[in-house]
Amino acid sequence: EQGQAGDNIIVEGVNLSGVTELFLNDDAADFEVVADTQLGFTIPDESTSGFLRLVTPTDEYTSDIELGVIGPEPVIDSFTPASGLPGTRVQFQGIHFVHVESVFFGDEEATFESAAETQLTAIVPTDAETGLITIKTAFGESVTESEFVVEEPSPTLDSFSPGVGSIGTQVTLLGSYFNGVSGVFFGEKETSFEVVADSQILTSVPVEAITGTIRLVYSSGEFVSDSLFYLPAEIESFDPVKAPPGAQLTINGSNFTGTSKVRIGGKEAEIFSIEPDELVVIIPSDALIGTVSVSTPAGALATELVFGVLPFIQEISPVAGPIGTLVQVKGGGFTEVQTALIGELAVAFTIQSHNLIEITVPSDTPSGQVTVVNPVGLAVSDDSFQLRTAADLSLEVAPALNPSSWQFPNSFTIKVHNAGPS
Repeated sequence: EQGQAGDNIIVEGVNLSGVTELFLNDDAADFEVVADTQLGFTIPDESTSGFLRLVTPTDEYTSDIELGVIGPEPVIDSFTPASGLPGTRVQFQGIHFVHVESVFFGDEEATFESAAETQLTAIVPTDAETGLITIKTAFGESVTESEFVVEEPSPTLDSFSPGVGSIGTQVTLLGSYFNGVSGVFFGEKETSFEVVADSQILTSVPVEAITGTIRLVYSSGEFVSDSLFYLPAEIESFDPVKAPPGAQLTINGSNFTGTSKVRIGGKEAEIFSIEPDELVVIIPSDALIGTVSVSTPAGALATELVFGVLPFIQEISPVAGPIGTLVQVKGGGFTEVQTALIGELAVAFTIQSHNLIEITVPSDTPSGQVTVVNPVGLAVSDDSFQLRTAADLSLEVAPALNPSSWQFPNSFTIKVHNAGPS
């Protein structure tokens, strides 16, 4: 009732002379009918224990008795790698792997493929733990001498939502291997969390958190997100509280990382530098008196305190002239100028642009510096405008009578007459 490949087995029964085929399991065997009550067959190579199936021209019969096929037990010589994560492909070297029925990493059964008599590849199961590996065949089993070390998978954070929020905002983290997470941090601030699934964590923004990365801490290290979680910016102060266009304005506060725009009185300023707690901007030439606002991915924030834009005068032109002279005042911060003076006399003026004012000198104008005034301050010119009385001048030019050529220079008679008053 048992044998090994190549052995001759005698089968006894009745009506055996009509047998045309003989199978052990699904393996066809060579056989010879000795008599109507007896036949012999040879156990095929690669066969395993099973029942005999006899086929005749009209029917087939399966034995009630199982024939035990004895074969060589598997032998594991080595395996590589010696450690890995679940899902790692492990390759075994040895012999007698053809009839492998199962592979176990500890108590967890693994999927496998038999590449050859001497080689086998198996996949580390998802729930496998560090332990010995067992290979079972129809003829026995073999257990490794050393353990396969199942490495703890490192948590990976793929995304989080939302990407912006304030203190207390609930945030969903998506990734993998979250069961091994022992801590969640927004920047340097730790927060409570709940592992909903191995791929999902629910958490919330902790008190005192600032814009920064999200960190997952586990037993052997940490994972830091590629993108930032943005909290709303906060402005504590700015200095100076008033200044002319072109000057630097320093804004102090928090969560300035990612700042895209700074506006002064609604006019966009050039950003000079960005630090998490400090912004330095250049006051724009067309800035208006008003609030300072900062825009980040988490939204925009405006100050309650108003910034004062001071006017400044770069030059006046001309610096002297009679009544009716058009004096151009060049500088900046002129948009909200309310008063212009020459000396101590208020004069009419026209704001042509944020950097140009024009004054027509009136009849009672004294000589003096030009002053422009807006709601937060004033600017005084370095030069004084000097009033001059208009002179009654006449000019007469008469060319010589002789024709000119390249050989003779031109001659002119020029008469200037000044009838006064100076």
